[in-house]
Amino acid sequence: MSVLVALTGSDASLVATDSRRIGPDGTFRDDFRKTFRLSSASIVGGHTGLLEFSGRSIPEWLETLPLVSLTTLDDVARQAKLMFEAEMSSISACEVAFQHRLSDVVLVGYYDLGRRRSPVLIRAIVMRPDTASNRVLGEVREFAGFCATGDDDAKNAVLSGVSAMRPAPHALPKKRLAVAARNLIALGVRSAGMSPNFPGVNSCGGPASIVLL
Repeated sequence: MSVLVALTGSDASLVATDSRRIGPDGTFRDDFRKTFRLSSASIVGGHTGLLEFSGRSIPEWLETLPLVSLTTLDDVARQAKLMFEAEMSSISACEVAFQHRLSDVVLVGYYDLGRRRSPVLIRAIVMRPDTASNRVLGEVREFAGFCATGDDDAKNAVLSGVSAMRPAPHALPKKRLAVAARNLIALGVRSAGMSPNFPGVNSCGGPASIVLL
């Protein structure tokens, strides 16, 4: 399932994840990048859960949006939710079983994508399969200052780590914020539970992958 943390500091913001990818046969590699920077917008992000489908990775799906015509991070998040709902609902059952179509996509960017002095926002696009409608449905969640997602045990450890930070993340400059993020991901990896599909395989692993805004 992975673990992810997004933080805003005094002069920078970032998204960090672990780097474990578990294959369909239960084998894993710890060099998979789950963070990204969108090419035509001032947005960075990361994702947990489903890593790719229908021939595209999560960042590649986001790049199909008309980013140059969207003016705010909220516009991007809303359009991404609608796109993921349509595309994840139509995945072939031979590729991804319905109950495994879960994904959390976290975006960090300026409220006004054309103004770097506008406030930095954190938005999470939470995608879950809905058995009543037989569709994958999404929700855009708003966070202030930080958020964490992924494996429940790892996420809870990261949130506890953020709460215990002194000084708090918002007071940290870029270099110290990156160090804090690496430490939080390492904490999440140590605390992670087993993969729900492959008992005996930790759901998180590998070094932190970080992208800075």
